Amino acid sequence: MTQRTPTERGPDAAPPTEPDAARDTRQAYERLWVAALQSSWRTLAIVPATRGASGRAVAAALALLGSEYRGGPVELVHAEGLQLGACRALLERLDKVAEPHALVLSLDSPLDSQSALLVSRAADAALLVVPLGTTPWGEARQTIEAVGRARFLGAVTLPEPAL
Repeated sequence: MTQRTPTERGPDAAPPTEPDAARDTRQAYERLWVAALQSSWRTLAIVPATRGASGRAVAAALALLGSEYRGGPVELVHAEGLQLGACRALLERLDKVAEPHALVLSLDSPLDSQSALLVSRAADAALLVVPLGTTPWGEARQTIEAVGRARFLGAVTLPEPAL
C-alpha cells in the first residue's frame, strides 16, 4: 500500500494551482485512510523511515480524515520527543483503547528514540513515512526490521523538498 503525496503529474502538466494541490493532497490522504481501513487496528503508529524525519503531518491528516469518516474523534497523539520515563504511561494508554481505528500516533524515528521503538512495537499497526530524496534506504530497512515487518500496513512517500 504505497501512497504518494501529492499525486504525481505528467512531465508536460502545468504546475498545480494552490486549490488543485490542496485537493490532490487531501485525496491522497483519503486514499491512504481507506487503504488503512482494510486492516484491523485500534492504534496506528506513523513511523519515520529515517533519523530526523517527521510523520506529524501524515498523522494529523489521518486523524482528521478518520474523524470525518467515523463521525467521531480519532485521537491524535504527538509522541515525538517522548522520554523513556513517560513511555510506560503511553503504553498503558494504548492497551486501553477499545474502539477500532481510534488512535493515531506521531513518533520519532525508532533509530533515534528507544521510546519510539517501544511505542511503535506496541501499536497494533504502523505506516512507514519515507521522505523521498533524503531517506537512506539502509535506514528505512533498519526501521522496518526494528519495528517488525509484519506490523507495517505499508508506506507513504513524501515529496522531495523544493530547492
